[in-house]
Amino acid sequence: MRIVVHGQQAFGKAVLEALLKRGENVIAVYVAPEKEGAKMDPLKEAALAAKLPVYQPASYRKPEVWDEFRALKPDLQVMAFVTLFVPEEFLNIPTHGSIQYHPSLLPAFPGLHAQRQALDHGVKVSGCTVHLVDEACDHGPIVLQAAVPVLEDDTEETLSARILEQEHTLYPRALTL
Repeated sequence: MRIVVHGQQAFGKAVLEALLKRGENVIAVYVAPEKEGAKMDPLKEAALAAKLPVYQPASYRKPEVWDEFRALKPDLQVMAFVTLFVPEEFLNIPTHGSIQYHPSLLPAFPGLHAQRQALDHGVKVSGCTVHLVDEACDHGPIVLQAAVPVLEDDTEETLSARILEQEHTLYPRALTL
């Protein structure tokens, strides 16, 4: 299966590394463009280290970006921490569509800062979700979920780290569905 990873930061890097470790056929990486003066995104660094082509369009609404993606002949797009709007036309290009890893037990806490939201709301259990992607933010049929307890002394960073660890157990299961 020809897989394109689409994301950014440590979350996207963890997804890429897990797929590569499993021996999956990752053919390219899409990552948000760097802001002027910012250091290189960890996902981009990992992709370049793995000698994968990296694409950084400023927008996913342009037909030429769709054509570039279509030319890769992707079977599956695996998304992890995508902050730019991605239209349905782009999401549906891969033969098997697009899935997303989200660091909360959706439908709770969609969007950015899911761990901060979980802590602010005093939930006892958070986790991660793999879902099919549609045009709405962090929405679509849920494929898998894994729970992570929220500890009394958790910070956004410690909860994020434990959720990221749990995500590694979901990668192989999600790809076999």
